[in-house]
Amino acid sequence: MKKSRGLWILVLSLALFTGCGAQTDPEKLAESITDSIGSVINNAVAGKTDFQLNKKKITLRVGETFQLKAPGVSAADVKWSSDNKKVVSVTSQGVIRAKKKGTAKITATVDSVSLSCKVKVVKADKPENNNTRVSYDFRRQDYLTEHYRKHGIEMGFESEEAYLDGANAVINDPEALHKLEAEDQDHVYFKESTGEIVFLSQDGYIRTYFIADKDYYDRQ
Repeated sequence: MKKSRGLWILVLSLALFTGCGAQTDPEKLAESITDSIGSVINNAVAGKTDFQLNKKKITLRVGETFQLKAPGVSAADVKWSSDNKKVVSVTSQGVIRAKKKGTAKITATVDSVSLSCKVKVVKADKPENNNTRVSYDFRRQDYLTEHYRKHGIEMGFESEEAYLDGANAVINDPEALHKLEAEDQDHVYFKESTGEIVFLSQDGYIRTYFIADKDYYDRQ
């Protein structure tokens, strides 16, 4: 619409030029046409910048996601990028994921115009059990099988199910030590009395479960 109005202005200016002929001051007419052309260009540029993001800044906990959008713009026309992918990643559809504590800038680009959203990532709280047992699984069945064969058999568990129950028992034990892993910010649970240690991802999947010592737990 803006481009159409600009073109009509240009057409009108040209019409004045041909209609007025010698009666019009050439310098003034040239200035008018120049202004009209400038208006067309400015309107075209303004059309490119006519978009906003649904968030200019946001705070997320590690593991959380959020859908950034550019309302009124086709999703296929927006290119997304992150200046710190280790802290916040972004998909081609604008879904951001908080990966570790820190800050990042997510940029949306439409044509040659870019807008950004500042993202702050804070540590996630320890999951609240509220005295109710919470059960977690491995992300995939083959992961459970792999870790059971690697650790569970040696730990004395007779089946994969028993190994999984053991991991959940550690997570739900109120006496278990808890911290966030320095590298990935995943949850780490450790029972000093038995040496059992469980790693739980921020999105709620058991990564592994084995026997370690307190020094190993402290290094995580």
